[in-house]
This record gives sequence, structure tokens and C-alpha cells, in this order.
Amino acid sequence: RIIEVMDNIRIKVADSNDLRLYLYRDRGQEKSEHRGALHTASNNLTAWDGLNYAGFWYDFESGNYSESLEITNMTGRRIPENGLTYTSYRVKVPYAVTKIDGKKQVTNISYVIFSLGGKKIYCKKQRVCRIIDSAW
Repeated sequence: RIIEVMDNIRIKVADSNDLRLYLYRDRGQEKSEHRGALHTASNNLTAWDGLNYAGFWYDFESGNYSESLEITNMTGRRIPENGLTYTSYRVKVPYAVTKIDGKKQVTNISYVIFSLGGKKIYCKKQRVCRIIDSAW
């Protein structure tokens, strides 16, 4: 069984007496998918984020990630209405600063980044936010 969560992010439930499910992104025509960690009886995983699901944004260099999906209520094989919570939160990222001869370095400048369904969005102070990674 496949449960549509948002956009092309889905939960796949195995057709089995033993409950097994995982979060994945359907990449449509590309014939591939980003699969998250597996929930089983022995691995009671009920939350995915940038650390355990490749479909959510994660920056390897900084360790930043900004979204999660959590099963907050599950009865047997059912997730009732309002039993699934998606959260996107902002992350403040400092600009990489390099030294330019004769120029004073400003090191406290940063921008805000967050992700919605794996699409990275950044915002500068008092400016419109822009999607900078629309490869999904």
C-alpha cells in the first residue's frame, strides 16, 4: 500500500502480516527513488529527517538539515487522521568569508535556509525567498 504524504513524498507499507514501512520520494520518470530508513517490529523508527532520509535536504559539510516527518500516532497498521506530522524549520547559515587584500572582513553575516519536501529555499533579510535547489 502507498500513502501520499505531500508532493511526491510517500510512505510505502509492505503487503505482509509483519508491519514494514518506509518513507520515499517518487522520482516519476527517472525510475529511481530516495528511500528512507525502514520501520519494522524490531526497528520501531517513526521519524525521518535529513539524517535518515535522502529525500530531505541535508548539508554534509555543516550537518544542517531542516525538515522532519514523524508518525505521532499509529494503531496497529493504521495511522489515523492527524497522526502524521511534517515539520520544516529554518536554519541560520553563516556566509563563507574569504580574505580579500585591503578589505575588512565581515564575519557575522548569515542567511536563513529551510527546505520544503527536499526543495532548498534561502532567504536574505527583508528579501523574497528563492528556491535554489529545484532538482526534485
